Amino acid sequence: MNEKMIVLLTAGIGSRLGILTNTRNKGLISINNKAILSHILDIFPSDIPVVVALGHYGNLVRQYLEIAYPSREFCFREIDPFQGPGSSSGFSLWSLRDLIPGPFIYCTNDTIVRHKVEFEGKNWLGIAHSDDLEKYTRVSVFGDQVTRIFRKGEPGGSVAYTGLAEIHDHRDFWEALGAALGERKECSDIEGLYSLLGKGLFVHHVDWFDTGSKSTFEHAVQSLGGKQAQLPKESEDLYFQNGEVIKFFSSGEKCQRRVDRSKILSSLVPQVKRSSSNFYAYTMVDGQMMSDILSAETLLRFLGWASRNLWVSYKNVSVDELQTLSKAFYLEKTNQRLQMLYDSGWVMDNTYCVNGVDCQRPSELLNRLDDIFFQSTMPVQFHGDLHPDNILVKPNGDFVLLDWREDFAGRLDWGDQYYDLAKLYHGLLVSHDFVKNNKFSVEINERTISFDIAVHYRNIECIGLLEHWVEQCGLSIKRMRILTALIYLNIAPLHHYAYNQLLYFLGLRMLQRALDGNGALPW
Repeated sequence: MNEKMIVLLTAGIGSRLGILTNTRNKGLISINNKAILSHILDIFPSDIPVVVALGHYGNLVRQYLEIAYPSREFCFREIDPFQGPGSSSGFSLWSLRDLIPGPFIYCTNDTIVRHKVEFEGKNWLGIAHSDDLEKYTRVSVFGDQVTRIFRKGEPGGSVAYTGLAEIHDHRDFWEALGAALGERKECSDIEGLYSLLGKGLFVHHVDWFDTGSKSTFEHAVQSLGGKQAQLPKESEDLYFQNGEVIKFFSSGEKCQRRVDRSKILSSLVPQVKRSSSNFYAYTMVDGQMMSDILSAETLLRFLGWASRNLWVSYKNVSVDELQTLSKAFYLEKTNQRLQMLYDSGWVMDNTYCVNGVDCQRPSELLNRLDDIFFQSTMPVQFHGDLHPDNILVKPNGDFVLLDWREDFAGRLDWGDQYYDLAKLYHGLLVSHDFVKNNKFSVEINERTISFDIAVHYRNIECIGLLEHWVEQCGLSIKRMRILTALIYLNIAPLHHYAYNQLLYFLGLRMLQRALDGNGALPW
């Protein structure tokens, strides 16, 4: 039996990160498409068992680790309490003591270091310099050893303790920690560390990132390089891990429907290898996002491919079903999403002048959608989020679809071809890459709105090609534009400031112009 253990402390609620931890544990937030937990775990030897303290969204932590590391040995323990009176890092560690028979390395789940960590057979602390020392436990160092430890708020100490440590003299550590808890009921892990000062407590200078607050998290994102493959959402995330893509959904129902639809779409999408209530994983596909290599020729090839392989028509759908489901998907869902925006307080159901266009209230514009509009849904096998970032072009020129929608108003087997076309159109009109680089502006002067966004010349060419293709197929450009406007209004409350403002006013202006029959581009 291997007595050495890696210990991950994941129980805390991560309140300093705000809404990011409303739907998940802070260790499950991604930095450059890698979960913080994986940034931490991947620095340790892969053959050492891992003991995990669970608390805030502990079930999600367990699911993720078992999905991401199917062959790794884990031992999980629920910590009670993990918040409020009696909770502390010291209590979390103490609750694991019977699972840790020998020396161990422990790490909090907001500590990232950029190098491998091995067992060294001695007591040591990970330390680092900080410009904001008062926020941290600090230590004084002489040579390569700690001479004194200072609690947060105490004066003294020249370097920060990072929350990473190897405990070789584990019996002394447990005895001191237990005594401290017996006196005060809650304490930090440093109460155990005090006992090691006389045994020899060495230091490791580590390349450290604290991800526990909004400011330090943003610094870590910038410093670790790379780029997010998706714009962040509170209820979803995407991770790249060991050659696989792992998707997270706070909604278990949504996750299961995605898995079910992957079976329906079959070879058009990557096949799910493993899944749980809130996660699924599939092998990463070699290729390039169409948004990165967009051209008129590539788009035209894709439209032909989608017509042959994706948009398979469903014939036996009644007019009543089309109208009922389309109203639920387009009208009811839009009203729900708009209410989310109104509840946020920064915008109301008012008239606005947007880039020189006088726009009715959204409620008035939605009332202009008649029965003919809802009956014009074209039932086909569908993707549901068909923007260029979700279309992968393989080295052989073939296509694979990513990040498919879970349903169309509850239907898994068919949706509206127009919705797929509108999703493609919306991705051409607003490039996610430009949004990520803040190449847009919104100015609000009471009810007069001005916005601007950069558009690549190749996108403009492809927008014209898509409109021509729709017209050549006998489809309605007007309907595609209306649905594109609804898409912008629907996704506005799901995104960050000030992108949400751009989406709302772009959608409002586009809906007004489309319903009025104005054929010009929406900007």
